[in-house]
Amino acid sequence: YLKKRAMLRRLPTGPPPKLREVVVSYLPRNMAPRVTSLSLLPTGVALQSMPQGPQGGGDNASEAIPSEVAAITSPLPMPPRRFYQRGAVSFQWQAEDANQDQLEFSVFYKPLDQDQYFPLRTAQRDSFYTVEPYTLPDGRYRFQVRVSDHLSNPSELALSHRLETEPVEIDLTPPVIRILPPVRTADFLEIRCEVADATSPIRRAEFQVDGGSWSPLYPVDGIADSLSESFLLRLPLRSAPRIVSLRVFDGAGNVLTNLKTLTP
Repeated sequence: YLKKRAMLRRLPTGPPPKLREVVVSYLPRNMAPRVTSLSLLPTGVALQSMPQGPQGGGDNASEAIPSEVAAITSPLPMPPRRFYQRGAVSFQWQAEDANQDQLEFSVFYKPLDQDQYFPLRTAQRDSFYTVEPYTLPDGRYRFQVRVSDHLSNPSELALSHRLETEPVEIDLTPPVIRILPPVRTADFLEIRCEVADATSPIRRAEFQVDGGSWSPLYPVDGIADSLSESFLLRLPLRSAPRIVSLRVFDGAGNVLTNLKTLTP
């Protein structure tokens, strides 16, 4: 609150004094902005800014608008457009500021086995970001979003806040397939396949014979949940050559297909 006392004195020959107006200038205490939420999107979902419509018009359209007025009159930002991009990692966030300051964001990352964060994107106004494929090598990371109100405050009064994601896996490399030489038994031709991936677990496998339909192939241990899996394919014996295709998928959606020609 503000308390003020005014003492008015009347001149002997003048009119009675009147207090008509009091003007007070003050500097509000700056409140720190906050990143209130940070959400990861499914792998492969990329985000792109939507074009904003024209603002205002007329003869005075080019005049500068004070920041406190622009915060009220500017249209609400449109949500970003979503589209598929293999291997993309995207996240969105929400931030607030009690002083209605202009906010600026920065995105940082760190490998999961390190302690230091490194800058990925600075001086950003959008409240979303997409890590495009091949920006970072395969591995597990944490991402951090930092918000600052330095655009509306002197550097010595500016405040910031940060929030980080859960561990994120980036994997753009397909598994490796090794097909061992077939083994002939009394009734079958057995083909053992060794599949491995450096980052994501193997999720499923399929096989195809002579251009037929794809059929599921289960690992030897029954469950596809590890970085390396063994598969065993049994085919009935026949005299004609065969083309066997093996297709495997890892947890990040990477796919690799390998062919094997079998001779009688």
